[in-house]
Amino acid sequence: MLGAALLLAANLLVLKRHASLETATLAAGAAAWLAGNAALFHGLSASAWWIAFFALTIGAERLELSRYLKRGAAARWSFSALALGLLVTPLWERAMGVVLAALALWLFRFDLARITVRQSGLPRYVAWCLLAGYFWLAVGGALAAAGAARDAALHAVFVGFVLSMVFGHAPIILPAVLRIGFTYHPVLYAPLALLHASVALRVAGVAAPGAWGNAAAIALFIVTAATRVDRRQGAHGARR
Repeated sequence: MLGAALLLAANLLVLKRHASLETATLAAGAAAWLAGNAALFHGLSASAWWIAFFALTIGAERLELSRYLKRGAAARWSFSALALGLLVTPLWERAMGVVLAALALWLFRFDLARITVRQSGLPRYVAWCLLAGYFWLAVGGALAAAGAARDAALHAVFVGFVLSMVFGHAPIILPAVLRIGFTYHPVLYAPLALLHASVALRVAGVAAPGAWGNAAAIALFIVTAATRVDRRQGAHGARR
C-alpha cells in the first residue's frame, strides 16, 4: 500500500506539472493499484483492481505514442470513456470484461503497432508483442463479460497481455535503465511464441502443461535477452 501510495503521489505531481489525458490515466492506474492493495489488506479480492492498474498504465503509454499518428478527437474521447470505465467497474467483473474487450479493440484500431509491424527488426518484434497482448486482453475481457472460466480470464490478462507487454518493452527499457547495450536478434521470437502457446493451453483448460510453459517462456526470455546484452555498447540502448 505504501508503494502504491508513493506511485500515486508521484503521478499526481506529474499531472500537476503536465496535465494531459495520458498523465491523468497514469494517475488513475496508480489509484487502482492502491485500491487493489487496500482491498487485499482487508481480505478482499484485489485482482480486478490490479487488472485496471495494468490496463490503465499500459493504455496511457500507448495513447502517448498514438499521438504521432495524429488521431482525431473521437479517439481520445473514446479512450477517456474506457479509462473511466476501468475505474468504476472493478466491483462488477462482467461490466469490467466489456470495458477490457472494448479497450483491446481500441488498441487494435489506434495503436502505433499497426504501423510498426510492417517494419523490420526490433520495431516489428515489439509490434507483434503488443498485438498478441491485445488479443489476449480481448479474450480475457470476453471471458469475464460472459462470467465464464475465471481462471482462464485471469491468465489471459495477467500472463497473455501483461507479460507480452514486458517481452516487448524490455529490449527498449532495460538498456536505458541499466546503461547497457542490447542487440536485437530474431531468437527473441522463441520465448514469445512459447509464452502465447502456453497461454493458449492454459485458457483451453490444460492447466499443468500451460503453467510449465508459462514458466519456461519467462526463463527462456531471461536467458535469451541476457545473450543479447553487450556491455561494450554502454548506454546506447537497443539496436536493430
